[in-house]
Amino acid sequence: MIEACEIARSVKVPVKTVWTREDDIRGGYYRPQWHSRIAAGLDAAGMPVAWKHTVVGQSILNGVEVRLAPAA
Repeated sequence: MIEACEIARSVKVPVKTVWTREDDIRGGYYRPQWHSRIAAGLDAAGMPVAWKHTVVGQSILNGVEVRLAPAA
């Protein structure tokens, strides 16, 4: 956010800053790539009657030790 604000201030217009994947990984937590595909069927009135959603990606917990609090 700071980077976008500094650029916008110097060019005097709103900007959208997009980092490369390499810069993004260096700048925060690792977020694996995902692919999502959605297909839907609509009736004559334009209302959804079918929905298929396929998601492919790596678990965000892969390689991370998770400690759960004991049940109360």
